[in-house]
Amino acid sequence: LKVLHKVVAALSSGGKKVSVPFEDSKLTQLLRDPLGGNCKTMMLVTVAPTLGAVAESSAALAFGQKARAISLGPASKIK
Repeated sequence: LKVLHKVVAALSSGGKKVSVPFEDSKLTQLLRDPLGGNCKTMMLVTVAPTLGAVAESSAALAFGQKARAISLGPASKIK
């Protein structure tokens, strides 16, 4: 999941030209099309309402906020 976090961070960096490390894991290779702008994508973030899960829930919300900042534009059809 660290590599997915790196990919989301690279994609949400705005207008900067940053290399996106899709090849670094099998998961990000599978998510290349959805995250790369060729599909409509929805990410769900779940949090636990317990006091013992505050740190994990906070990290999940921070990840979701970074993922929300990604703007890929309209999906394009690959021929």
